Amino acid sequence: MTHEHSGEPKEAGELRPSTLPFNPADLLAMRVLPAEFARMVGVSKQTVSHWINEKGILSLGPDGRLDPVKAVRRLIESANPSRLRARLLKQACSDFDALRERNRELEAALTVERDKLLKESRERARFESAVRFQEQEAAAKGLDRVSAVLEQRFDEAIAAWNLGGLATWFDELLAVEFYGQDLLEYRRIFADEPQGPNFEDESGDAPVHHLDP
Repeated sequence: MTHEHSGEPKEAGELRPSTLPFNPADLLAMRVLPAEFARMVGVSKQTVSHWINEKGILSLGPDGRLDPVKAVRRLIESANPSRLRARLLKQACSDFDALRERNRELEAALTVERDKLLKESRERARFESAVRFQEQEAAAKGLDRVSAVLEQRFDEAIAAWNLGGLATWFDELLAVEFYGQDLLEYRRIFADEPQGPNFEDESGDAPVHHLDP
């Protein structure tokens, strides 16, 4: 009998679960003894032991070794540069602190600029809101004026409607009362526009459907 394999195939390099007391992937990295690490960074074995046992900055794996890359990173991030005896690490820590300080300065500057943009955005929103309110208020007042004039001059509107010129009469009413234009100037601008029949009375006099000044 043959057994079919079910499920997705394992990716290349995928490690199977291990019963070892440590992660086998750690063996892929370079690992050294504390004494070897001390020679690499130029300090005594007692200093490395101090970092491991007393300070807790470094830690050994189950194999009694450590990853020098991770160890140096931990020292740079955790140790005080002025108290490091290794010249290499002291310089690296100083550079790291300088970069960290520069990063704080940039973050502070970014916060200032962000707050400035936020303030400008709020001010612009308030200004636009005020403009919209003024426009709405002006439109409401214009509508009130148009309604009042319609009520006062309703007979003129009826006469204009009977002559077929209510649209022209109402356009002039809107131009004057709603938009605040001068009536004579409005008529001058639109004087050349063609007018339909019934816009003048039979006598040929001036159109009676126009809004009276």
